[in-house]
Amino acid sequence: MTRQEFIDDVTTWWELIEWCNEQPVYCNVCEDVLDQEQYDEEVGEVIRDWSGSWEDLSDYLRSLPTGWGHYSTADGDWEGLDDYDDFEDYKARALEWGDDHDVWDNAENEEEGDDPEPEPEPEKTPVAAFDMDGIMNDTYKLLLTYRRRSAEEKAAMERATAEMVGHV
Repeated sequence: MTRQEFIDDVTTWWELIEWCNEQPVYCNVCEDVLDQEQYDEEVGEVIRDWSGSWEDLSDYLRSLPTGWGHYSTADGDWEGLDDYDDFEDYKARALEWGDDHDVWDNAENEEEGDDPEPEPEPEKTPVAAFDMDGIMNDTYKLLLTYRRRSAEEKAAMERATAEMVGHV
């Protein structure tokens, strides 16, 4: 991936985390970023391993951020990460990491004269035109059946209600 492709194409947390994880040299930029499921698992482990009082556990749980798509423990405390400012901050750090570790493909190294042969387009099979008259006719029949059935069901409900009122 070129540097420009990274800038243009990495636009979500998932893409950024995936890019960091796929680097041949360990990239620690997103190591503290967890999605909601991973965050829930981490909090669950803390609860399972809790050895303090229930009051302390209650205070801890109240201090946890909720409602974010991604979370971080970079500063030792949990914080929610937004999809714009926080994402752009992590992306900038990943971009700098990529510069420092020389991971970018060079667009200039790609030979422009050796473009691969374009693949031939597959044969196009003709598509049958819709039979709109048939579709409309079938729809009309279905609607009439529904209306008849609804009218019959309504009349049956009225008869049943009248019978119940008459027996009371």
